[in-house]
Amino acid sequence: MAPNPLVIVLRKDSDKVFSKPLYAAPVYAFDGKPTYATRELDYLKADAEGREFTDRLIDREGDLSLKVEVHRFHMMMAKLERMEAVLVENEEAWGQLAAAKLGIIRWLEMADANGRINANNQGFVDDVLCVNEEILRGRKG
Repeated sequence: MAPNPLVIVLRKDSDKVFSKPLYAAPVYAFDGKPTYATRELDYLKADAEGREFTDRLIDREGDLSLKVEVHRFHMMMAKLERMEAVLVENEEAWGQLAAAKLGIIRWLEMADANGRINANNQGFVDDVLCVNEEILRGRKG
């Protein structure tokens, strides 16, 4: 089974392959569908204690689409756990980088980097304006 299981059908009288996603068949109740809290589904996780017993109960139900939906839940939970681990790792790295950034900003402030760069920039702008003025005079003359 893949993360999104498919039903594949081959017909004897055709070379065509037919496929369609497999979903659990809904069981309609007059009072509506049940709503599950997250903790109520913990026993369905792939690494849950007693999973073999749960798998046997699902097999005993005899509904392949139910087995597929539980498998889809396993795959999604595994992906979610991997993503959560990556996020936690990246959150720590982000915190370290943010702290380093603040430290570097502090050093730039102590060196008055903006003030010193802008002081040089003012002279540069004046020089560029003078050069442009000379170029324009040269074209006219």
